[in-house]
Amino acid sequence: MRLVLTLAALALAGCGSAHKQVKRAPTPPAGHRTYTLLTGDTARVPGAGTTCQASQEGGQKNLFCSRIGGGRNDVVFYADSVLVWKSTDAADSYRWTAGRSRPTDKTGGSHFYTLAAGDQIRVPGAATKCTASGEAGRPNLFCTPIGKGRYQVVFYPFAVIVWDLVRGPDDPAKSYEWAPR
Repeated sequence: MRLVLTLAALALAGCGSAHKQVKRAPTPPAGHRTYTLLTGDTARVPGAGTTCQASQEGGQKNLFCSRIGGGRNDVVFYADSVLVWKSTDAADSYRWTAGRSRPTDKTGGSHFYTLAAGDQIRVPGAATKCTASGEAGRPNLFCTPIGKGRYQVVFYPFAVIVWDLVRGPDDPAKSYEWAPR
């Protein structure tokens, strides 16, 4: 009986495309969630010391991230750029995507989410997605453009780091102090 089953399995495996295995996309680990933030919604990542609010300024949707408890170097994501504010009137600007802010009538109101490790937020109006993660035992909030983009922004409790993907991993990242004022 075992020989017959083995031969049948071999015959099916070798009979061409009719019996090919279909690869499925990996399922996210249980308990991890993705939240879509609309204008007025807030996400907080206590381990990374960061809070982010989906907002609107001058008709453009954005994601405004700041240090929990206040601090230097607030970061604002727009669909086409990221601004890291060094002072009230000076900011470094980074090209985020080739897109532009898409106005939308949808607002979230006042939803408040606390992200656990592995949870993700998406802010379509700012073309941004962020994941609560960690590296070397340190929690962080890791943000990338939705679609293709040149930079990644990582929030730690002590710093904001901007990585240039075009220059590669050997090029030093731009780091901003993320400390109380």
